[in-house]
Amino acid sequence: MSGNGLESSSKSQFGWPSVSVGAIAAPADRAETVVSDKEYRQLGVRLWGRGAYARESIRGIDTKYKTLNRAASGDIVVNKIWARNGSVSVVQADLDGCYVSGEFPLYNPDPGALLPDWFLLATRCRWFWHQCDELSRGTSGKNRIKPSQFLSVQIPLPPLPEQKRIVARVQSLTSKIDEARELSSSAERESTALCRSLLFGGHHADSTPTPMSELVTWRRPDVAVEPTEKYAFAGVYCFAARDSIRQASGRQAGSKSPSLASRFENHPSSDAESHDSTSREITVKRSSSRWADRPVPVLQVEFPNPWRILANSPKNLKWSGRWDLNPRPQRPERCALPGCATPRHGKSAI
Repeated sequence: MSGNGLESSSKSQFGWPSVSVGAIAAPADRAETVVSDKEYRQLGVRLWGRGAYARESIRGIDTKYKTLNRAASGDIVVNKIWARNGSVSVVQADLDGCYVSGEFPLYNPDPGALLPDWFLLATRCRWFWHQCDELSRGTSGKNRIKPSQFLSVQIPLPPLPEQKRIVARVQSLTSKIDEARELSSSAERESTALCRSLLFGGHHADSTPTPMSELVTWRRPDVAVEPTEKYAFAGVYCFAARDSIRQASGRQAGSKSPSLASRFENHPSSDAESHDSTSREITVKRSSSRWADRPVPVLQVEFPNPWRILANSPKNLKWSGRWDLNPRPQRPERCALPGCATPRHGKSAI
């Protein structure tokens, strides 16, 4: 036992004692028998330490559980199935009184040793996720973390005053980041509104449509591809909204152009299923001689957002020599761009 009464196994990488969750928290049992005509406000936990949230309410007659556990402000809540993906959090004040099933064990932290917001910061760290992942072992779909195993997770534990100082500092920086993001979003909205007013407002009689060829020049590829080298591919996201497409085109967003519609009607797959007015078929020609004379619809884009893109092209054809499937890893990667895309992992199409 250390001087503060906690069981410290070692020093963490931060220089503070590293203690198990079981040394600073105990299981919280506030189980209540389910009443069929009572409504229960449910609680959920997001992945990757993004916090707990209020789910939809449910009547007692609509649940299979005989008992539900009532959560209290400051409790540690764990999603046994997804704890390996950071689905661990702290119950905030606005979620006090929500209910969870046995799949969400609750733990009551020691207020004299652990600040709940300090533990919340720990749930957002990779080393915390990795520990939960190591303890969540089992067959596919059943690799839950046992409540007793979660108590063995190690976290760094500075003195309580230091926890409060660090939490206050992080919260201050977070509020500044949120403010900066809001300013950035506001500037983007204003610039977008300005561009639309210039393009569609009709208030500037002296403005003249100018071809892009007079404004930009094409930069030819300047990288010689080596067979043994690896190259990181970049992608471009579509950001056009339904209303902006309608304004720019002067017709209903997603409607077919006559030339494309006529081609699509002659294609064998056109009568396979009906397509409503909210979808657009885009027809292209392959560079391969095998497909040179056979225009085929390869994409179907449906509105409203989020758009669903269905790839109907044969998988054995290559475009630029690489698959363009743009896979995303399940968890955040070290090289991921903040708030943006994750670099593609190229795969040879041959």
